[in-house]
Amino acid sequence: MAEGVVKFDAKCTEPKHSLDEKVISELEKLRKVLVEKGLLGKDSERYGGYAYGNVSQRIGLATALKGHRQFVITATQTSDIPHLTAKGYVIIVEYDAENNSVHYEGFEKPSSEAMTHGSIYDQSPNIRCVVHVHSPEIWGKRNELGLPQTAENVLYGSPEMAHEVTRLFRETNVGKLGISATGGHEDGVFSFGRTIKDASEILLTYFERAKDLR
Repeated sequence: MAEGVVKFDAKCTEPKHSLDEKVISELEKLRKVLVEKGLLGKDSERYGGYAYGNVSQRIGLATALKGHRQFVITATQTSDIPHLTAKGYVIIVEYDAENNSVHYEGFEKPSSEAMTHGSIYDQSPNIRCVVHVHSPEIWGKRNELGLPQTAENVLYGSPEMAHEVTRLFRETNVGKLGISATGGHEDGVFSFGRTIKDASEILLTYFERAKDLR
């Protein structure tokens, strides 16, 4: 399966919720920083030329049930677009790893990693932002950095990846670190936190640490 391909059953409905301009503005600021550092984007020489990386933020009630913790996420294959409007984002309404389905509102399909983002949000109501990037620097030094990582035989965006997220939270210190690597997804790294600032600072701290280990 090619990089960037949506693997889940994506059910779309007409937008019922308006996207908060403040949320979009904050995510766009984050995207700009990540693009400048090469952590989001598109490169004809990497990953088959597909765009890589995505960002999301929780919306709605913190008390929402698992599988119903709504969040805003970038649409699939938009990482190379310098400035996204609201149409470049979708709202994930529900997600179900057992049935490999995602229900969303928007004009484009959600990121292929939407299921994984949902699984991370399910681990704690305090997690309000998730960042997924491709970083050869961090991924290549993931063992030296002591990063928890998903199993090498688990592919991105799959129900198995969602289950791996749950395993990491149960068996490792990923909840404390706020960052993990994807063992079977080259260069893949996820960070998360209570805020966009928290999630981005964790990621960029490890990015600099990884470069220092060269």
